[in-house]
Order: sequence, then structure tokens, then C-alpha cells
Amino acid sequence: MKPRVTFVNPPYPKGSYQHVPFPPLGLGYLAAVLEKNQYEVDVIDCQALGISFEEFRNEIGNRKPSIVGITAITLTYKPALEVAKIAKQVHSNCLIVLGGPHATFWDEKALQESPDLD
Repeated sequence: MKPRVTFVNPPYPKGSYQHVPFPPLGLGYLAAVLEKNQYEVDVIDCQALGISFEEFRNEIGNRKPSIVGITAITLTYKPALEVAKIAKQVHSNCLIVLGGPHATFWDEKALQESPDLD
């Protein structure tokens, strides 16, 4: 059986300007490729859904992911780390992956900053 994958677009940080959410195309592309290869995939878009970290905890708790993939731009980097922490608390055995523009240049430092990232 192939692993179940949940992709996450983290919420904006409190107090930041919250423009109309852009569709997380990168997550959509990854999800489409996985679905085409018979993986079970879902996406939690915290920005589009307007959900808080506590609501995210409930959302991820209702799913059974083997892998959680989180995207982060610089603005959402710290919320992405919080999402990783929550996901690891709820599903301690799942693999937590951080991607996106910020993780691309901050790769080793992100791993040093967050013990929840795999």
C-alpha cells in the first residue's frame, strides 16, 4: 500500500497583510502527479480555509497521513514550522517535509531550527 500524503499551505502569521489567497499551484502539481500514480493525497490550504493552528490540529487529526508536505514562502516560514510541530505531535510517526521557496535556500538551517522536520 502506498503512503497517504497530506500537503499543507500554512496560515499567514498574525498581523500580516492577508491578500486574497493564491492557489498553492506547487502543491496542486505534486498532488496531481501522486494521484496519477495511485497515491491517496489531500491538501489543507489554511489560507483559503482561514483556519487557525488549533483548527489545523483538528484537520490533521482527522486524516491519517504517512507524509506531511508543507510549503513555505518567507512570510509563512514560521507558521510552517508551527504546522510541522503540530503535525508531528498529532502523528508522531509521519514524515514531515518542508518545501517551497524559503526552504530551497534555507534547507540546512531549517533542519537545525526545527527538530520536527525530517
